[in-house]
Amino acid sequence: ELMETQAFGISQFAEQVNFQRGLEGELSRSIESLGPVESVRVHLSMAKPSVFIRDREPAKASVVLNLLPGRVLGEGQVSAIVHMVSSSVPELAAEDVTVVDQNGRLLTANSAQGNDLDGTQLAYISEVERSYQQRIENILSPIVGSNNVRAQVAAQIDFSRREQTSERYSPNQAPNESAVRSRQLSLSYDGEDPLATGIPGALSNTPPGVAPSPINQLDPEEGDVADDAGTEPGALRNLRQEDVVNYEVDRSIEHIQHRLGQIQRLSAAVVVNFRDVTNEEGEVEQVALSDEEIAQIERLVQQAMGFSDLRGDQVEVVNTPFAGDDDTRVEPVWWQHPDNLAIAANLGRYLLVALAALLLYLLILRPLIKRYTQPPVMAAAVPGSTLSTRVGSDEDDQESEAEGEGDDEATYSNKPKRRRKTSLYEHNLNDLREMAQEDPRMVAMIIRSWMNAND
Repeated sequence: ELMETQAFGISQFAEQVNFQRGLEGELSRSIESLGPVESVRVHLSMAKPSVFIRDREPAKASVVLNLLPGRVLGEGQVSAIVHMVSSSVPELAAEDVTVVDQNGRLLTANSAQGNDLDGTQLAYISEVERSYQQRIENILSPIVGSNNVRAQVAAQIDFSRREQTSERYSPNQAPNESAVRSRQLSLSYDGEDPLATGIPGALSNTPPGVAPSPINQLDPEEGDVADDAGTEPGALRNLRQEDVVNYEVDRSIEHIQHRLGQIQRLSAAVVVNFRDVTNEEGEVEQVALSDEEIAQIERLVQQAMGFSDLRGDQVEVVNTPFAGDDDTRVEPVWWQHPDNLAIAANLGRYLLVALAALLLYLLILRPLIKRYTQPPVMAAAVPGSTLSTRVGSDEDDQESEAEGEGDDEATYSNKPKRRRKTSLYEHNLNDLREMAQEDPRMVAMIIRSWMNAND
């Protein structure tokens, strides 16, 4: 709505403010659609971009909830509100959203505030311990009996969020097994280059002449210095060759993200009852288990719970006689039991409230309703009596009218209380209508006599 009424020459700052206000209003409407929420206000702090990393400010949001009386928000609903707000605002992380109720209580648990376990984590720990306990009892019940074994398991679970990245280098490998990354060959020598002799031009491109035969070659005279045998012009004196090969390094990078709720350590305590054995006299007596049987039970418990020496798990099996179920305490009477007394107190409280409401209705509300709903009784003269006195000229008619009045009185006396509320005027009017329908001639004569009397 704010964006629809913007002027043509609005500034960028005003446009950004209107956009932020509109986004806050839409988020408030979406959150108010939840059942326990009566009203809500959303405050946004938009992210400020900058070319410098140190000057960048992330987006943040705060939500103030006004809940209905007696209603609360669960952890799942609070998490849904946080993720809805963070998904609607650019560059807003869920950790930067704060939710507060009308009483000033912080509904979003910040991870940096403490390491206390929440209800979900405690319930998970209890479920894990109950599962291992059930496993141990199920595997030992067929051996010693379901009533002769008790087990308890304590689990230490890690709920920390961890990520691990490792880079490993393998030792040197054989040249044939490794991959070549680069190779460099360097060749250097001293002496004349046979490929670069001669004067540049046509003379150097001319093929050499025919060499003289060794027979016709003259021997050197005395005093002349002969050339070194085996030395040719342009021969190489020193030759150096370098071959550098670079192989790829055998490297592996491993990224591990540890899951939540890993079991760090398990401790199990198992108590097994003595075995019942019948002696020679026919009496039943309890006998302790042998060491082999206890060791066998311990191995079964370790297999059932997934025993691990690396985690430092512990198992303790104890063979001892169980105490009897004989209880010398006297059970109280049922009406003196604490649970029954608590139930009776609650019922008595409700009965007192119901009795107070009933007295309020009978003593206050009912008289008021009767006073304002009862129709007024007309105190005017009864036309039925006048009509009966005027019409009845002979004795038979008077007797019949008297009998009719007696019947009417009896009828009125026998009617229920609600029927007697009808006014006497309406009753007489109904009688006149019935009389006019049965004998219209007599009614006409009565009306004519009234008119003559007035004249």
